[in-house]
Amino acid sequence: MLNSKTTRRNGLEKLSTLVYILISIPIRAIQFFYPTQHHTWVFGAGNGQTFTDNSKHFYLFLLQTKINEKPVWITRNKQVLKEIRAIGGVAYHNLSLWGIHYILSAKYLVWSTSRSDVLFFNKKKTIINLWHGMPLKKIVYDYSGTSIKKTFLVSNLWSNWVVGFNHEDVAIIPSTSNFFTPFLQSAFRNQHIHTTGLPRNDVFFYHEQTDLKKQIGLQNNYIITYMPTHRKYGRGEQNPVIFVHNEKAERYFKDHQIKIVIKLHPNMAAPLKDLHQSSFILNGSDLVNDPQELLAMTDLLITDYSSCVFDFLLLNRPVIFYHYDNYEQVEENDLYFNIEEDLPGSLAHNESELFQEIQHVVSDETNYLDQRQQSVKLFNQFNDGLSSNRIYNLAKNRPDPNQGVEHS
Repeated sequence: MLNSKTTRRNGLEKLSTLVYILISIPIRAIQFFYPTQHHTWVFGAGNGQTFTDNSKHFYLFLLQTKINEKPVWITRNKQVLKEIRAIGGVAYHNLSLWGIHYILSAKYLVWSTSRSDVLFFNKKKTIINLWHGMPLKKIVYDYSGTSIKKTFLVSNLWSNWVVGFNHEDVAIIPSTSNFFTPFLQSAFRNQHIHTTGLPRNDVFFYHEQTDLKKQIGLQNNYIITYMPTHRKYGRGEQNPVIFVHNEKAERYFKDHQIKIVIKLHPNMAAPLKDLHQSSFILNGSDLVNDPQELLAMTDLLITDYSSCVFDFLLLNRPVIFYHYDNYEQVEENDLYFNIEEDLPGSLAHNESELFQEIQHVVSDETNYLDQRQQSVKLFNQFNDGLSSNRIYNLAKNRPDPNQGVEHS
C-alpha cells in the first residue's frame, strides 16, 4: 500500500502534468508564426534543474569559441540562472516570456538527461541528444524494468504537446565509437548516430590534473575516486561507503597520502551514510560540481557498472571494478554486454579484495595497461578533445529538414 508521501507526490505529478499541458496549448498555437533564428541554440539538462553533463560542456564550447552563435540555457531552477549568468552566459526560466521566446525561435535544441530538459520545443527543428554516457545498462526503449515507467511521463500528450518531440525525431546522437552504435540505435529507435566523442570528455584535454588538485587543496595527495552507478533508478539500497570502519586501510591511506573521494550517481545522492569526520574519505559532491573535473584529477578509479569508466579510459589511468552485489539479480534492467569478460582493470567482490587491489595498483600502475589500451580503442574512437567541434560541424552542415531534404 502506498504511503502518504508517495500518494502526495503522485498527486503533484498529475497536477503539474495537467498545468504544463494547459500552458502548452497557446505556445503551440503561436509557434507557427515564429521566425527561426538560425544561430540560436537552446540547452537544458537534469530535467531542467541542473547545469551539467554534455549539455553544459557543449554550451561552454559555443559560448567561448563561436562568437556568431547564440547559446541560451533554459532551466526551471533559479540557482542555475545565477550560476550561468555569473560566468557571462545567457539563461532564462523555461516558463518566462524570454525563455519561451528563445525556445520558439531557436534553430537547435541540445539536451542530455531527458526529453524534459527543455519544454515546448518544435520537433521540425534540429534536436541534438547528447545523452549522459555510453550505455552499459539497457536504456530508454530497451529498458525492461518497471521503476522508470512509474515515474517518467511518457503519454502522447506530454510528448507531443509539452516536450514537443519523441526520440525518433532527434537529428543527432553522438557515440564515442562504432561499438556503441547498435546499442544507441536500438535504445532510441533512431539511425542518426554519429561517432564524434562526447563534449564532457573534452575537459580532459584542457585541464591540468595538478591545477585541479591544487584548487581543492589536494595537490600532494593520490586521489582514488569511487564512482558507482545507481540501483533501481535511485530507489535501491545506497552504494556502500568503502573503508569507513577499516583501521588497517585507514593507516595505509594516511601513510601513502591517499584520499578516497566518493561521488554517487545523482539518482543516489542522498546524504552519505556512515561518512563521519573521516580524515581520508571525502564526499565528492562537496569538492566539485562537475564529475568530469573529478575524473580529470583522479589517479585511480573504482566503479562498478557506470559509464564513467569509458570516459576515464581516455586518461589511461588504472581502474578497479568493485562488484559488491549481483547486479543482474538486484536490478530490473539488463546489460548490453558483460564487461567482466574483458575487464580493463582488476575485479573485487568485497572490501578485503578491494583493499588488496588498491595496494597492487599503488605499487605498480602498469597492471592491466595492455587491457586499458585495447579497451580505449574499442570504446573511444577519438582521443583529441575535439568532440564538441565535431558535433557543431555536424549540426551546422546538416540539410534543413524544412526544405524536404532527408538527413542520413
